[in-house]
Formats: sequence, C-alpha cells, structure tokens
Amino acid sequence: MKNAVTLKHSAKVVNSAASMLLFLLFTICALIMVSIASATYSRINTGFDNTFDSSASVRYISNKIKSSTSVTVMEGNQTGLILHQDGYNTLIYFTSGGIYEVSVAEDVVTIPAAGDLLFNVNNLTLTDCGNCILKVSVTDSDKNIYETYCEYEN
Repeated sequence: MKNAVTLKHSAKVVNSAASMLLFLLFTICALIMVSIASATYSRINTGFDNTFDSSASVRYISNKIKSSTSVTVMEGNQTGLILHQDGYNTLIYFTSGGIYEVSVAEDVVTIPAAGDLLFNVNNLTLTDCGNCILKVSVTDSDKNIYETYCEYEN
C-alpha cells in the first residue's frame, strides 16, 4: 500500500515537472519570436527611413524647381540651387549629411548656414544637362541613388 502511495506521489511530481517544463519551453519560444520580430521591425523601419528621405527629397526638389520662375545652380564648393519665385528666393543646398532650405526676400543676401534641415541624405548632386534640364541625384546611407530630370526656366 505504501508503495502505491509513493508511486502516485511520484507520478504527480513528474506530471507537475513536465507541465512546468512545457510552460518554460513555451515561454522561451515566445521570447525568441518577440526578439526576431523586433529585429525585423527595426531593420524594416531603418530601410524605410532611408528610402523615404532619399526619394522624398528628390520629389521635393523636383516640385520646387517646377514651381519656380527661374533656377540658378550654385557653383563652387557648395552644392545647391537658388529658386527664384515672385517676391522671394529659396536656397536649397547640401551640407553636413543633409539637404537644407532657406527662403528670403528677393533683395536679401542668402546665407546657406541659416537653413533648416529637410532630409538626411548621404549626398546631393545637381547636374545641368543643358537645354534647361537639371539632373537631381540623391544618395542615401546605403549608397542607393535616386534621381530625376527636371525642366526649369532660366
């Protein structure tokens, strides 16, 4: 009789231990899945930010060029554009890993250091292709290049 009680007690202990191990296994698997999902989300989010900044910057500059009355491409050490509109000028330029913009009245001297950051990008290249066509190229931190050709008025 004592043997049967001991055997029954041992069975309960083994059953409880097996249940706890099964719960522990489930918890570990759930934590692994959450960790994988978190890493995947982080990678997708970083890629989206890079793509958004680069492609949106190309579209933004293209729309600004189309809406201006005339365009002057900056020459020398600074990459940028001076967009002339009725009553004011907008300077869009690249420096320190970002595209910046500043708008001022027509008769005010534009200072590039006074601009506001629009997009974080790796590089901006502006190429005058002749015949009032401007090539706008933006490179993101993953070295992907986004470009467009814009017609402008001189």
